[in-house]
Amino acid sequence: MIENYLCKENCSNIECDGIKIWEEPYKMYYRVHFLFEEERYLLILEKRETYNLLITAYYLEYDNALEKQLKHYNQFAKDASLSETSSETPSTTSR
Repeated sequence: MIENYLCKENCSNIECDGIKIWEEPYKMYYRVHFLFEEERYLLILEKRETYNLLITAYYLEYDNALEKQLKHYNQFAKDASLSETSSETPSTTSR
């Protein structure tokens, strides 16, 4: 699914509006969520030490299920932009 998805803008996956990607912690690992918003399809992989484990993949039939995943993505994007901004802001203390 990931390898064969044709992005209409021919852009990189990280900056692509067609595929929304975010990580969420789960127990000892991180789960990477791939949301194909236009197709209403969600794929979840779990990062392991030397491989990725397919957790689930399914069609988001209901609007509220899609909206819930979009909220998760938007929160991740907001947190990521805040952390980038704070790391780029020069320190106000000189010592």
